[in-house]
Order: sequence, then structure tokens, then C-alpha cells
Amino acid sequence: MPGTLLLHIPDSATFDPATPLAWTLIDRAFLREGRGVLAETPAADRIVAVAPVARILYLETALPPVSKAKRNALLNYAIEDKLTIDPDTVHATVLSESGNAEYVVAVVDKHWLRGAIDWLSAAARAPQALVCEADAIHAKPGEWVVAPGAPHGFARRDDGFVLHLDATHADDVPFALGLALNEARNRQRLPAALVLALPPARMNDAEALCAAWQSALNVPVRAERRNGGAAQALAASRANLLAGEFAPRRAGAMGVRPAWGSVLVLLVIIGAIHLSFTAIDNARMRTERERRVAAMTATFREVFPATEAVVDAPLQMQRKLAELKRERGVAQLDAPRRAIEAMAAFAAREAGLARAPELMSMSMAEGVVRTKWRVAEPRELAPFVDAARASGTYGVERVDEPSARQVVLTMRVAR
Repeated sequence: MPGTLLLHIPDSATFDPATPLAWTLIDRAFLREGRGVLAETPAADRIVAVAPVARILYLETALPPVSKAKRNALLNYAIEDKLTIDPDTVHATVLSESGNAEYVVAVVDKHWLRGAIDWLSAAARAPQALVCEADAIHAKPGEWVVAPGAPHGFARRDDGFVLHLDATHADDVPFALGLALNEARNRQRLPAALVLALPPARMNDAEALCAAWQSALNVPVRAERRNGGAAQALAASRANLLAGEFAPRRAGAMGVRPAWGSVLVLLVIIGAIHLSFTAIDNARMRTERERRVAAMTATFREVFPATEAVVDAPLQMQRKLAELKRERGVAQLDAPRRAIEAMAAFAAREAGLARAPELMSMSMAEGVVRTKWRVAEPRELAPFVDAARASGTYGVERVDEPSARQVVLTMRVAR
């Protein structure tokens, strides 16, 4: 059947075939609503799942000016400081820009989202999009729209940010809304007005309700009749949360099975071509290497005819050059650089720390290179010092400072 089917996911921790849900079928000619189990919902050529506000956390965060793909890869770690849980347990989606280089990000628990998607897919109702129920209302520039309700209401800003509001009674002024307005006032982003989106049955009480809220919040408050069109707004919402690993893999509501056989054959052909070109490149590079080694060996014998055997021409040439420099009193200028590179390689790889120590300073005096390093946490200091001493290559000088996180590595260099 043509049209769009909205499936309102219930606010529950688990799902099973008997779990009821509300649904809305939108066609060009009509709109039909109902409630029941998934198996009894009508078919449609497009399915949009609607998540409850209580299951989505909205954040504002600054993101680096990189491509969309890189931004999405870094997103979970960019919001890590705003979460009290492991960022790998949540699914985050950038929705819009909120100003001042900050973005509105929607965060959903991965376990809950995977359970909901699997529940819908098991009943052949895999969605092409997932939107928040707050997308049913729209805020005009400079206004916040509030849908009061008990126990769960919400407020929506004009940039798409949604604030979940808990209240014992629908008419109560939510505490979270007052906090959000105070924060907006401190950031010079206070809305010009709050708009209470009320059903037609509540419009008789609108004047008294707006006066009470305006007195409590110190912000102009007015009410608007919440007419129809919520279903159409949800169906037209572009704030699709199904991105990344949750992106739909099927083209239609019932899905189209890809021609896996043809795909596999094509992959095998591509792999064979890739291996062939790799083998050709390897053979060419091996031939070129052998030619260069032969040329270097011939050059070495020409320059140092007294040498009896040439095993590694580049290494022997380097050693001969160093010997000539020492005989003539010429300093090996690259020795300090190599010492610093060696100590940097040790700090980055060999110390076994999760985060590489930070290089604070470096100096050279009397043939000794000193580099000062600072570890991220005090407990990482002992493993770093032990690893340096165990290597037998570096001297270790502990720097006693209040932070107790700094160590000096030393290395003597030949001149």
C-alpha cells in the first residue's frame, strides 16, 4: 500500500511481539490511526519510527571544522565530557548548528535502540527513518515551544534542541525549564517568548495558565491551539537518527534482497585484479632494489677499494663516513637528533602507556641530550621510569615537582 506508516515506539525497556504501539497511516487521500501489535499494523511503502522524548538526550557541543565523515567518526568522543557513561554505549547524531560553532546532537542508548530496531525488523517493519516525537511541533525563530504534559512533556527550541520536562501535573511549571531559561539568559540567548502548544480542549484555561507560567519564569508566555498536522510533520522531519551503524540497508519498507551471487563474483574479480597488480608492483620494486644495491656496492668498492667484503653497502658506507668524520674532528650533527628520535619513540611506543607522555623540553650539553617528559596521570609515572631503566639505553633523572609527573631521560651521543 502506498503512503507513510508512523510507528510510535513505546517508552519501555524491552519489546516482544505482544507489545502494543500506536500507529498512523498517512496517504495522499486520508489519515488513519490505530493501536495494536506490530503484526496487525498496515503495510506501507515507507515506514518512520517515532521515538519517545524520554529516550533521547539532546546536547550542545563544539565540533572541529572537518568533513562530515570525520566529524561523525569523532562525534562520540567529542561528547565524552558531557556524558557520565562510556561513549561507546550510545549512538549520537548531529542534527543542526546551534550557533557559536556549536551543534545540536541527539544521543540514544545503543542497547535500547538496537532492541527497538530488531523488534520492528522481526515483524517486517524495518524503518527507513527514526525521528523524535518532539518533531511534531515547530518553533519559530526566537521562540521556544512547550508541550506540557505529565509525567513527560518537552520544550523545543528554534534550532531543534529538545528539552525533556518531568512534571507531576501537566499545569506545573517544570523545574528543568526554569534552569534552561536561566542558562539561556546567562548566555544572552533568552527566547523572546514561550509558546504553550495546547490541545483545543485546554484553550479555555490558556489565559490563566500563561499568566502563572509567565510569573514563575519571567518570560513572555502565550498559548497556541495545537491543531492537526503532527503526523505530517513527523513524516516530513529530516532529523533522521538512523545514521552510521544504524543506517537502513534496505530500499523499501519490506526490503529488496540484493543479488549476493553477482556481488560476490564482482568482489572476487576485483580482488584478483588487485592481487595481480600488487604482484607486478612487488616484482618491479624488487628488481629496482636489486639494481640500486648493485650500484651502491659498486660505488662503495670504487671509493673504498681496500674493503674485502661488502655485505650491506648502505650501512658500511654510513660507518665509513662516520669514521672519516671522527678522524677529521667533524661532529656528527645528526647524533642529537637521532637520540631525541629514539627517546620519542620509546615514550610513544615502548613504555606501554595508554596515552603517550608529553615532551616538555629538550637540551644538549657536554655530549648529553636531555629530554623532559610529563605523563598524563601520577600513577603512570612508575611504569614509565621502570621501562626506561629496563631498556638500558637511557639515563633517568626524576624531577621532583608538585605535579610529580615529570621525568628527564638522558642519552650520551658520540661526537
